[in-house]
Amino acid sequence: MHYGARALGQVGLIMLEVHAVTQQGKDSGSLGIWSDEHISPLQKVVQAIHDQGSKVGLQLWHVGRKGSLPQETAVSASGLPHRERATSALSLEEIHNLVLAFRDAAVRASQAGIDVIEFRQTAGIATAAVGLITHGIQAEEIFA
Repeated sequence: MHYGARALGQVGLIMLEVHAVTQQGKDSGSLGIWSDEHISPLQKVVQAIHDQGSKVGLQLWHVGRKGSLPQETAVSASGLPHRERATSALSLEEIHNLVLAFRDAAVRASQAGIDVIEFRQTAGIATAAVGLITHGIQAEEIFA
């Protein structure tokens, strides 16, 4: 209802808040899209927005080293601390699995009818995992 009401003004695009790509990658305020069970409820939101003529965008993310849940250890590609909080370095296999989680979440978002997907890298994982990106073609190859 909230997003459908925003769409009543016939805006072109409504961006939904961040959706975590893994259960471990969410923080206290983020929604999730790490399971096929998330598709159907998201489809209802998308349909309400589409019914008003607007497009829908979704932000995919993993909280990474900025994690705020005290019971969990924050993770990063480097293992460097964030704001004096220790983090655990991801292995190459864990980074690969996280890339796959982003891919799978993008597929789920598409199945739910999402029109635009934004990949958030505020977690400090993607950039550290891929190193220095100097050209758009290089970024496209990394995502592929």
